[in-house]
Amino acid sequence: MYKLFKHHLLPFYFILAGCTSTTSTSIREFHVFASGKPIPETFEMTESTKEDGVSYYYLSLSDDNKDVEILYDADKLGLYFAADQYLIKNTATFKESGLETFEFGIYSNIQKYNDATGPIIFNADYGLLAILNSHGPDVIVLPNNTSSKSAETIRRQINSIVYNLK
Repeated sequence: MYKLFKHHLLPFYFILAGCTSTTSTSIREFHVFASGKPIPETFEMTESTKEDGVSYYYLSLSDDNKDVEILYDADKLGLYFAADQYLIKNTATFKESGLETFEFGIYSNIQKYNDATGPIIFNADYGLLAILNSHGPDVIVLPNNTSSKSAETIRRQINSIVYNLK
């Protein structure tokens, strides 16, 4: 029953949850950097816009334990991921894989603890570009069928930018 809700009814919940909402879907590839070369995994992104913000739900097409949801609050310029809140710290652009038209925000967790996720690289029009983890795999999110080499290039650029912010 949970799987039925998560895969078929959850997108409808997002549609009905806001007074005015729009929903769009697209396929994204998560390039997971656990060790060595990135491992690509395909996700369906559902973007649901409501009066109080935008939900970006990434549904894994291979493992429903890997689903990800990001909530964007445009009024506060903040993100909510898992139980944590992230605020924008800086911005960056990337000249790879058609990303040059987007300015991405670099969001940092407002709570500081050792294994906190972040930073998160995000743009309201594009969605999630990257999640960096100090104690876990980094993830680069690109349009479907984008090469792992592009993901590696973007990861190096992001790491350079984040390192220079510290």
